[in-house]
Amino acid sequence: MYSVKFGIDEKKMQERLWGDQFFDAKAKKWVRKDVGENGEQLKRSFCQFCIEPLRQIYHAVLSEDKEKIEKILKAISVTLTDEERETTPTRLVRVVLKKFMPLGPTVLKMVVNHLPSPLAAQQYRAELLYSGPADTYRKNIQECSPNAPLIIYVSKIVPIWRGTSLSAFGRVFSGTLKAGHKVRIMGSNYKLGKRADLFENKSIPRPYFNFGRVLESADEMPAGNLLHIGSVAERYILKSATICDDNEIPHPFRDSGYSVAPLVRVTVKPTSPLDLPKLIEGLKRLAKVDPSVSCSIEETGELVIGSPSRLHLETCVGELKDIYSHGIKIEVSEPLLALRETVTMISDRQCLAKSGNRHNRLYCKGMPVTEELAKEIEEENSVVVAGADPRDRAEYLSSKFGWDLDQGRKIWSYGHDGWAPNLLVDATKGVVSNMNEVRDFVIMAWRLGTTEGVLSGSELRGVRMNIEDMTTHADAIHRGAGQFVPAARRVIQGCCLTATPRLMEPMCIVEILAPFIQVVIEEIRNVINRRNGVVLTEEVRSGNHSILVTARLLGADTDGLEADLRAHTQGNAYCRVYSEGWKVVESDPFVQGSLACNLVLRTRTMLGLDPTIPNVDKIVDEL
Repeated sequence: MYSVKFGIDEKKMQERLWGDQFFDAKAKKWVRKDVGENGEQLKRSFCQFCIEPLRQIYHAVLSEDKEKIEKILKAISVTLTDEERETTPTRLVRVVLKKFMPLGPTVLKMVVNHLPSPLAAQQYRAELLYSGPADTYRKNIQECSPNAPLIIYVSKIVPIWRGTSLSAFGRVFSGTLKAGHKVRIMGSNYKLGKRADLFENKSIPRPYFNFGRVLESADEMPAGNLLHIGSVAERYILKSATICDDNEIPHPFRDSGYSVAPLVRVTVKPTSPLDLPKLIEGLKRLAKVDPSVSCSIEETGELVIGSPSRLHLETCVGELKDIYSHGIKIEVSEPLLALRETVTMISDRQCLAKSGNRHNRLYCKGMPVTEELAKEIEEENSVVVAGADPRDRAEYLSSKFGWDLDQGRKIWSYGHDGWAPNLLVDATKGVVSNMNEVRDFVIMAWRLGTTEGVLSGSELRGVRMNIEDMTTHADAIHRGAGQFVPAARRVIQGCCLTATPRLMEPMCIVEILAPFIQVVIEEIRNVINRRNGVVLTEEVRSGNHSILVTARLLGADTDGLEADLRAHTQGNAYCRVYSEGWKVVESDPFVQGSLACNLVLRTRTMLGLDPTIPNVDKIVDEL
């Protein structure tokens, strides 16, 4: 339309509508500056010729200005029927925009013109996606060969048939998937050579592909195609997976990382107890479909949903009610900030826990893990992560953090998921009889204990427990899991209570995008200051027409931030919140009326726990 009006080639007109391009109407020429020859302020070409017409259409139709509507329709060459003219303003806006700028063909054309084909894209993406070396499998992925061994990467689980079923959505990177294909499924937690999260000799009855809004079945799906696999999504795949031929053993694809942490959580329960199985099934489906959501069942039986933001949490609860739980009635608690628990000192005593039969004993002490070491444990390729070489890890911990070399080699376990920055260390001297036989029981208790802290039932972070001594019964039947796990759980709680426990609250990075208008920028700064935040950077973008403000806030202060920004900037500012880390709450959780004490009380009440923090003398045993 504009290429005809200006009498220039369509491709050149597309270039004029993007970047630092301005049209000086009075001088009748294109310029690179936003000031015309007569000093008049010019609008960017995209805003003038794309955004402004859309704004005028909205304003004219919604205000029911018929004279202006006819003028605009003539200018954009859109014809309406009598029936369409008599419809409501909201409906009329959709009709006009659909005829003027149809979304479907526009997006399809954009995809065809700008996205590379699988054959071209996999040439350079194979190295980034495939976790293995430059072997035959990676070469087949690069060539997108339909005759090579089958490799599929499932990147997402999506709901189909109005949420009544789930489908694994992915792409065939090499080979051809046929109906009834026998496959090997490697989940997101699978490690080459291990059996965890691995499913072999599984059959895929039939692949599906998207045909508009519906799914169509296919007899075979060659390399390069996107596909849906319905039969494996609910049974074997949690969030993502690599699928290959049953007789092949390639390296798995690298898992998609999510840099978000659940900052807000609520408890949910069905109005009718008979609907509890449906709610639990709905939570499982929600956790599969949305990678940023965490769903868990506490020891008290409470069902907890965690999310990165309050707005996202409300959306998830709505989807849980309407889609994944088949419309059952659900009661939702007030949102509560996610917390962590830590320790700040070395235990003031050696904690002792005896087993139920009084024949097995654990002697332990708790101490903090420094924040620097905790961050290194969370890094993917660090020397101190789980699975690293014990000798290299011990030397690194000794040289940088002053650890004892022997203790650096005898780290039994990390946090609740095997990777979190909590450390269970064997600090015993000499030979302890039967230690290797009960080691797995202590590790089991450690992972349970780091999942639910003693203060508020929150996860532990930055906690180290040294096992200083251990005595066991000579008869194996008297030193089983039933004896050791409860005792180890109690000694973990005792070590935390005697090492000056503290709460941790999340620190967040907030990115706020707004127009480069001084009044708007001042309001953004005021909103951040009122929430005790700190502005880190202010980056001017897009030729002085927008600004990106980066700030740091506590997690509690991000609640309602987006609504607050929109209210004070008249809808001009939009924000995104990222989790940056955790900060210790300075107040004492044992002092009544303190911030930490109030947080503990609210969290324990929400989780159905006793409001009183357990007394250490009732947890640990005496000699």
